[in-house]
This record gives sequence, structure tokens and C-alpha cells, in this order.
Amino acid sequence: MTNHDRFASVFRKHAGEEFTSVGIKRKMLDESDIAEGSIRPNDHAEGNASPCGCAKNKGNKPLFDRIGPRLYRVRGC
Repeated sequence: MTNHDRFASVFRKHAGEEFTSVGIKRKMLDESDIAEGSIRPNDHAEGNASPCGCAKNKGNKPLFDRIGPRLYRVRGC
């Protein structure tokens, strides 16, 4: 499972909800086996110039819309 898959699995049921980067980190640590240093919400957000490799290479869509500083809205995963 890729990190992108881990994010999608955790946030699939939260489409339309807003989370801070801290809130995303907490959910990922509580609900997945991802390494703490790999939790980078910006890498999975719309408009990031350097998205996660799995999103870029597999053609996956961004999982979050950046709506403010350290604030994200979950897209449909």
C-alpha cells in the first residue's frame, strides 16, 4: 500500500469535511500504519507543484483542496 492509498483509505468517509494539517496528522497516526515523517497533507493537495509520487505516477487525483494556511477540505476519494 502506498502512502497515497493510506491517506485515501483514512479520508474516504470524510469527503467535504475540513481538517487542519494537525488534524490530518492525528487521524493518520490513529487510523493507519503510516510513518509520522511521511504525513505531508500538502503533497496530496490540489495545486502542489511536487505532489506525492504515487499520485503523480499512478494518475491518482489530489485528495485535498487547500482552502487556507494549513487548512484542507477532503475531496471525494
